[in-house]
Amino acid sequence: MKNKAYQELHIHDGTVNYEVAAIIPKQNKATYVQFDTVQNVIVTKSLYKSAVKENTTYESLKIDYLGNILDTYESHTPLKDGTMKGFDYYSNWIINGDKTKHFYIDPFTDKPIKDLYDYEWPENDYEKWFEMFQILYDKASYVHIDISFYLFKINDKWYSLREPFEETPKDFNKRYPAKENQDVRIGKLRDICPDFTVNEYNRDTSFMNVVDYEETDSEDGGWFNPISYSAGYYFIELYMPMGDTIKIKRHGSMGANLEVYKIPVTHGGRNDVVFLVQKPGKLNPEKEFGGMYVIRPRSLEQDEYGTHKSGADSFISQHNSRDGNIDTEAKFIGRTED
Repeated sequence: MKNKAYQELHIHDGTVNYEVAAIIPKQNKATYVQFDTVQNVIVTKSLYKSAVKENTTYESLKIDYLGNILDTYESHTPLKDGTMKGFDYYSNWIINGDKTKHFYIDPFTDKPIKDLYDYEWPENDYEKWFEMFQILYDKASYVHIDISFYLFKINDKWYSLREPFEETPKDFNKRYPAKENQDVRIGKLRDICPDFTVNEYNRDTSFMNVVDYEETDSEDGGWFNPISYSAGYYFIELYMPMGDTIKIKRHGSMGANLEVYKIPVTHGGRNDVVFLVQKPGKLNPEKEFGGMYVIRPRSLEQDEYGTHKSGADSFISQHNSRDGNIDTEAKFIGRTED
């Protein structure tokens, strides 16, 4: 077996200088990978969806630059300002670690709304509603639209107004769009995994490369099904700064379904720490696992740049990020308009 040296991530032994460690287990899915640019931590959601609803589990994680889990929280949606938006409440867990559930406030009564979708709103006059809406919209540092609700952040408190009136113009959301790029600390980490479908002569192979592929299943396209299908094992090499090669075996359907991330050194990351997220496959769940993993140095004393240079370096010798010649945030962290 010519590819026996390649291992799946959940059983990978690593190399002399680097270890491979699981952050999220193989049966779970990382549903998003965000980055807090204030505390310099990864925020992600770990989900295990079971056929039996009661067995489904999920939680949000804070992960440091080495892949260590710092804290966990019940899962909600992170907004760009760091607020975790729940169904009926919000929390400041990302911002300051506080897990307290805060209810949205009714601006007409200044009282908490304990059941947002069944709440008996005290004001049903459109003119009075719109007058209050305009005050909140102008004062808010952050405005989020959630289906039929507007959420307004004013002085670190969140207020809510419904928008169910017949008098409301159909283009109301365009007239009063969300304001989510004024108070920003959360961005998406950029996937730096090469596009393996592109001919290797036309892609950067200095960081990662597919060196072989063993097909396990395929189907040719035809008249009724014009899409051809292929599934199999990808044999991937990831080249680390000290010269070690991480040899990865990954089963994928219609692609490797692998995402790769780095935290730039300008945000507290190390050039020799790589995060990998596997997207679990529905067609071959017994082979195509999920999970999130980190490749990190066995010794923090070793050179994080080493002799090997690649296009995925968070510091590249010929383009000194420390001197401002390369925008590492744009390279590794998604901007607010993404």
